[in-house]
Formats: sequence, structure tokens, C-alpha cells
Amino acid sequence: MARFPPIDTIASTNARAGNFSGWGSQIWYPNDPAKYGVLAGQKVDASGLGHNVIDPRFEDSIAKAWMAALPTPTSGGELNNYYVPISGQGSLTNSENVYFARADLNIGAKDHLYYTYWWQYSGINTQSDLPIALSNAGPASPENAPIQRFNWEHTLNNKMTNHFSFGYLNRNEGYYQLDRASTLPKVPGVSSTKDMPAMTFSNYTGLGSTRPADSSEDLTTRGTYGLNDVFTAVFGKHTLKGGFEWKKAGTSIHNGSPSAARSASQRIRRAIPQPATLATTWLPSTWARFRVPPQTTTTC
Repeated sequence: MARFPPIDTIASTNARAGNFSGWGSQIWYPNDPAKYGVLAGQKVDASGLGHNVIDPRFEDSIAKAWMAALPTPTSGGELNNYYVPISGQGSLTNSENVYFARADLNIGAKDHLYYTYWWQYSGINTQSDLPIALSNAGPASPENAPIQRFNWEHTLNNKMTNHFSFGYLNRNEGYYQLDRASTLPKVPGVSSTKDMPAMTFSNYTGLGSTRPADSSEDLTTRGTYGLNDVFTAVFGKHTLKGGFEWKKAGTSIHNGSPSAARSASQRIRRAIPQPATLATTWLPSTWARFRVPPQTTTTC
């Protein structure tokens, strides 16, 4: 069955210019006289520029840079307006490689030692539906599973043998933000700017990844040890087997998120009244209303 690329919703060309006339609901200026003067708390229409057209005096350079990095919509609507040309984002990996090695050693005629190493390695999927600078992809890296096993086969006599083995299995899985090298403006005044911020909007495709820049902060390991011993004896037409097994399964989970987003979330104070649901943006300015569709929560 054919898989069709997704259709995203991004800010329209009009919305990037502050023109939200295509929206049915009325938008308002926040009640902040120090910033908006006589327009504070008024309908955006009070600017005299048309229905839901925001005064360009309130443009914010941070939001302007983020919106400029968006691709051009493939249709003129406000929703479902960007047909992703090449998709693949969201797949855990884009390739799989398996490596196997084995070393054998015979000691005399009764002892056979061998060691095996099996390693499954997954290639990083760097596909993104949006430009890398504001991609919301969080690819997996590392994504691998090494399995090691030591075996000792000992022959007691021509009717009795013993097989001892000790092994270790791990699963390393971590995620990072694909846009971590972006040069777009970050949120000022937060605890750390090593991560790129993330923005989410109601009904809109999110911008930026909620994964940390360093995948080690979001790494899960599953170290598991196993030991077993099997004794085999042959009595005429009968074979007797006996032994024991011991396992120790462990898991270490790290769930990371961008520190810039965590800090910025504490700064959110104000929202544009809307009859519909409100969305959240990590941009620290009310200009986020201007550069993104109107259902937006903005910061001081």
C-alpha cells in the first residue's frame, strides 16, 4: 500500500505578515498599556488596518526570524496548507546493520571455550518534514543492542558433558533534537540555552523538538546479565539433562527535555482571549500572536 507524505499546518503567508483576516474568531491585543498604549485590551481591528490585522509596530525580531525559516505553504488556506514533499520523519531508524564475531579456544581434548559478540546497530533517521532549523524531529541515537556471551564446554567422559555460559545484553536507546545546531534566536533569560526552544500551537504543526540537544540526557539502557549451566549424561538409550539459570535484568531510564523550554514555560503569563482552545509558544514576546496564528499563549 502506498504511503503518502503528511500534510502539515503552518503559518500562512498572510499570518506571517500579521494578517489574520482569514480567521473567523476575533483576536485582541493584551491588556498591557505599557506595551500597546491605547490599543491595550482592544480588538485588533482598532488598529484601523482591517479585520484581525495586527499593527506592524508590535513586530518581534525573534518571532520574525522563526517564521522566516518556515517553508512556503503549498496552498492558500490557514489549515492543512503544507504538503510535505519528502517524508520519512517518525520512523525509528533508516537502516539496520548486524555484526557478529566469535573466538574459539580448545584446551586439551576436553575443554572448549568460545566467546561470541552480536551487535545490532541502527542508522540515524535524520528525515524532517520541516526545515532542519526548526524541525520537530527527535531521531534516535544511539539505537543499538550488544549481546556478549562466554561459553565453556567441558567433557567429563564419553557419556557426560557440562556446558557453562555467562552473557550480557544491553539495549541503548537515546533521542536528541534534530534542530540542535540551529542558529535561530533562543529564549533569553532561561536557565540554559544549550537546547533549542520548542513551540506548540493548537491545530498547528509544532516548531522545534522537545528532545534535549544531548541524547545522553534522554538515554535508556537495559543491561541484563544471564548465567546458566547444563549437565548432560547418557545412560544407554536415555539422556539426562539438568542445570540452573540465573538472570539479572536492569533498566536505567533518562527522560530529558530542552532546558530552555522548561524554563520558558515558567514565564508564560498572558493569553489572547479566544473562544477556542489556546496554544503555547516558547517565544518570550507577545509578537508571537503576530507571527503565528491567533490561538497563542504569549510570554512577558
